[in-house]
Amino acid sequence: MEKKIIKEFIDLGLGFPVKIHNAPMVKVRGVWALSVDHNLLNKSVAIALAHSDGRITGNQLKFIRYFFKMTLKEFGARFGVAHPTVISWEKKFKKPTHMEWGTEKDIRMEIVNRIYNNPELIGKLFSNLTAKPKHSSEELDLPVLEVA
Repeated sequence: MEKKIIKEFIDLGLGFPVKIHNAPMVKVRGVWALSVDHNLLNKSVAIALAHSDGRITGNQLKFIRYFFKMTLKEFGARFGVAHPTVISWEKKFKKPTHMEWGTEKDIRMEIVNRIYNNPELIGKLFSNLTAKPKHSSEELDLPVLEVA
């Protein structure tokens, strides 16, 4: 089985670009494919979104909802909005959702809570999110991931 490392690989499999540095690749049936633990990839992407300095886009929000394994109604109820609002956010696709900043902060803190369940980390993230980002950043930049 052929393997290689790509210095910068852009993965589009989650609905938005994710830049992975030193990405491990494997050749499968003549095609190079990312060779990582996809649960680790999803977790890393969720963490990167929580700490991103850009506003969350519609595609990123949809990824977060799927990461939480929530329906539109469950997600909306958890964050205090009706499910049609969640649909309208997700329909922004590559553009920022323009949801209220307080709701976006709550979503980001929920990511950290679900992954780490550590009040100190949630508090630190909250402190870092006091200023609303002025731009959106569709591409996420991830460090090296462990090989699958």
